[in-house]
Amino acid sequence: SDPEFVTAIRTRDPKLRFKRVWAVCKKKRKCENEERQDKNKDEEFGVKNVVLEGHGGCGNMQPQVRQAALQLKAAFEVTSEEGPKRKETVNI
Repeated sequence: SDPEFVTAIRTRDPKLRFKRVWAVCKKKRKCENEERQDKNKDEEFGVKNVVLEGHGGCGNMQPQVRQAALQLKAAFEVTSEEGPKRKETVNI
């Protein structure tokens, strides 16, 4: 659905593909459906365009995944009613 993600997936070299997919996915912090916007949409001539529907997303916040030596850690920003935001890290 995201053209930048599709081009990253089509990369043949596995290491380069991983870097490109990582660069696209690290920007996303929430699981949500993104609205598709066609800038070249021409409704005057009525060309039939197939509308792809997204999955809707679950709405959950996604963690930042960090690598420390041979361990992977997920870092969440937790907001509590009592105080400011704080970060929690969990080993994956």
